[in-house]
Amino acid sequence: MVLNSNRSRHFALCIIGIVLLWTLWYLPQQRTGELAGWPASPSDHILIDPGVGVSIPKIIHQSWKTEALPKKFVQWSDSWKQHHPTWTYILWTDDMNRKFIETSFPWFLDTYDALPKNINRADASRYFYMYKYGGVYADLDMECLRAMDAPVVEGGPALIERGSALISFMGLDTQFEHSLPNAWMASAPGHPFWMFVVNEIMRAFRRSDANTTAEELAGPVVLFRTYSNHNDIQGYIYPYSWANAHQIGAICSAQSPQFNGSACKLALGAEGKPGQQPYTITYWSHSWGEQQANSKVLDD
Repeated sequence: MVLNSNRSRHFALCIIGIVLLWTLWYLPQQRTGELAGWPASPSDHILIDPGVGVSIPKIIHQSWKTEALPKKFVQWSDSWKQHHPTWTYILWTDDMNRKFIETSFPWFLDTYDALPKNINRADASRYFYMYKYGGVYADLDMECLRAMDAPVVEGGPALIERGSALISFMGLDTQFEHSLPNAWMASAPGHPFWMFVVNEIMRAFRRSDANTTAEELAGPVVLFRTYSNHNDIQGYIYPYSWANAHQIGAICSAQSPQFNGSACKLALGAEGKPGQQPYTITYWSHSWGEQQANSKVLDD
């Protein structure tokens, strides 16, 4: 992504362990509306360069329709609290999301309300969490195996110390449009990358039709299109890909009647033990889908 300006700008990508974004954009002091087509907005939306001296805060964000979670989601959300006892934990509900957009990003509210499905609004909201507050976002079907502020290797930096905005590839096919899930993200507050994601959502919405999928409108495909450069990949966040999980899909997918989280983690070497690579594992419940075949699994 190249930005034209009289001032120099740098977009440095550094992928260590997980695919991360360490972007240092030196942008003119102008509103995002003037930069990328938004309506003029308050100073809250000035793009800044947080790559220097701004760290990822110790906040866990998750979201659901209401505060009443399916039993499995309670179990997996508890894993984030257990590994981060001193961190701030926020469970965002649909009502909270709309109020958040209305009060902090009113220029996006019309688009937010016009998005056709609730999952589109939930997807969009999480990018705004990252921009406004920073911290770590994790889907509710993702189990935490290690603390995000634990070192990747003994004596090394913590995962969240490896950049000011972090995302992770899933699987080895980096040309797959769904290979950058928005199920896990981490960021310093104010990082400009998330506003470019939001801008891409607005573009996708304008060109959308009845055949546009949730992933294409505000989900992983939008994230993939925004972040098109990549280098190396590691399995710190997504130990397996739902798109290529023929052998372990039955025990690792929350959609499967044979789902067995313990057996899945054992098979993947993802039990949170010293020397094991993964920090998290996600069970890909796809709870936003119209089919509710997995509801019993989630409530067991």
